[in-house]
Amino acid sequence: MKTYTWSEFNAALGVGIDMTAEAAEQETTEMPFPVVRAIAETHLANIAWPWELAGVAAPAPEDTPTAFTAEQISQAINGAVDEAAEREGGCANDRDNLLVNAVLALLEDPDADLGDVAESCYGEDADTIAAWARDAA
Repeated sequence: MKTYTWSEFNAALGVGIDMTAEAAEQETTEMPFPVVRAIAETHLANIAWPWELAGVAAPAPEDTPTAFTAEQISQAINGAVDEAAEREGGCANDRDNLLVNAVLALLEDPDADLGDVAESCYGEDADTIAAWARDAA
């Protein structure tokens, strides 16, 4: 089973946010991007370091996860977009779904662009996916 480091996750998250914000014609400092980043990092940190939530002593460093599965990262980013949308009084939308798909695609191919994500995740062209993201913003 392929795993990803914290650095690989953060790189994919950063580029995924940039890609999605550009497609939606938003700034990365606009909602929901900063909140999604913080929540996704927190969700993944809770997978790596759950003892902090339980209020128990941390295990030895060799017991700390140094890599995450695609499923764990998917849960973290999906949970983050859902929670951010709920905080805004809504549900995840096409822009949010693009962000999730972009992050997961970028884990597999760090050089992927919007066209690659659009084709592999949606079977559509980049302009169509960007229009969906803009409409949802």
